[in-house]
Amino acid sequence: MKNLWWFCLSSLLFLASCGWRERAIPVELAQADSLMDVRPDSAMAYLASLDSFVQGEPEYVRMYYALQQIKAQDKCYIPHTSDSVILSLVRYYTDYGTPDQQMEAYHYLGSVYRDMGDAPRAVEAYQKAADIGKENGSRRNDILGRTYEQVGYRLAYQGLYDEALRAYKESHHYFLNTSINKGKILSLRNIARMYNAQSNIDSAIYYYEKAYTLAASTNDLQRENDILSELSCIYIDEGNMMRLKCFISRFQTKKIPTCFMVWDAFIKILCVWIQPLTISRKQMQREIFI
Repeated sequence: MKNLWWFCLSSLLFLASCGWRERAIPVELAQADSLMDVRPDSAMAYLASLDSFVQGEPEYVRMYYALQQIKAQDKCYIPHTSDSVILSLVRYYTDYGTPDQQMEAYHYLGSVYRDMGDAPRAVEAYQKAADIGKENGSRRNDILGRTYEQVGYRLAYQGLYDEALRAYKESHHYFLNTSINKGKILSLRNIARMYNAQSNIDSAIYYYEKAYTLAASTNDLQRENDILSELSCIYIDEGNMMRLKCFISRFQTKKIPTCFMVWDAFIKILCVWIQPLTISRKQMQREIFI
């Protein structure tokens, strides 16, 4: 009887370990994953070509494939319209996945609800993803950074600026432990936006300048121009023209490809140079668009 009890216990422990163990993914799917961050459209097309191949694979491969499809769709900015697939993935990874797989499944559940316009359930799913990551000491700082970023967006849209600011700071904390410069830049910009929304202008300028400096140092021209556009509006509203001119000088030293040019920022900057320092932003806009 005692031996039977130990046999049953050992069997249960073995089955549990099988459910939580990271299992090998076919090289074809691993290749799609490697394209996901740099060329998500190519990853999506490649995944579509693997559909017949995946149907003959074990369940854990099919589930991984389904999650990768949702991930590619999300990165290609194709709106999610149904939660049926992602809910089945959440259930599967809750029962059989590793904590990191559970965290990623809940992250994309949040993304699905975001696209479906269900902000409360989106925040709940994103928060669940963050809680799983923290409780299990996840090293997937990329997912945690994006998760808190999305929590911040949802809270900011609801006017909950204090809560959004905390989420964006968490996002920046996690992105700092990755090589994802875009995430670091955008998290700094998001922090600046929340300080601006709270009328804490000095802090807003500080974080905008940090975001701009990082974008410039990593040659991220698109983000550099976007941030300069927002920062220039604050400088103009505050009448801080000397500080703006310093940034304009840095801007003018760079050769900006037309495809990355943010014309709104460029025109505002040009107006500051050629108009009297007392001109208001509304006057500028009126003269630009008449």
